[in-house]
Amino acid sequence: MTTLTPQFKQSFLKVLLPIFFLTLVIGLALQSIQFFLSSQGTSANHRHSMDIQVGNQLPDFSLSPWNGKEIQVSDLKGRILILNFWAAWCGACLEEMPSLVELEKKYRKQGVLVLGINLDDNPESVVPKILKKYGIQFPVFKDTEGKISELLNVHAIPLTVVLNQDRKILLIQNGSQNWNSHHFHLELERWLSE
Repeated sequence: MTTLTPQFKQSFLKVLLPIFFLTLVIGLALQSIQFFLSSQGTSANHRHSMDIQVGNQLPDFSLSPWNGKEIQVSDLKGRILILNFWAAWCGACLEEMPSLVELEKKYRKQGVLVLGINLDDNPESVVPKILKKYGIQFPVFKDTEGKISELLNVHAIPLTVVLNQDRKILLIQNGSQNWNSHHFHLELERWLSE
């Protein structure tokens, strides 16, 4: 049986003890950094976007008309708001546009507001042509900075979100839709009667 000399024990402790403490400090520092970064990412996501699901209520947010002054969604006096995210370069968006125009004409007097949210980089150059071509009379807003798209977590267009007057989400529709279908009209009339 070999015994360790006191000199060996002392030099062993001098070398290994600092290494042990250094490893412990580095490990704790890395855990603290990881916790800080994950909590920052989580709070940033909650601050800028939300999980949009039917039944959720959206916070109030502002809309910027492509040719006017900013307004709050809460200032709109519609009973039902239909937010349609679109762009001039999106074929499916333009494909469904005539049905949105017809829907708005048919239900405007009952309190249905269609709101176009344009995602083009330069709406001033494309929106007037689209408004004229499709006879769009509903308000069109711009989202060049992506604030509304980020808030509603928009990843693809067309995307349409239907809200009641309290900004509660009634419907989320991804992709092109015939907004004049009998099925949708029945849903819309049900929401209007609530």
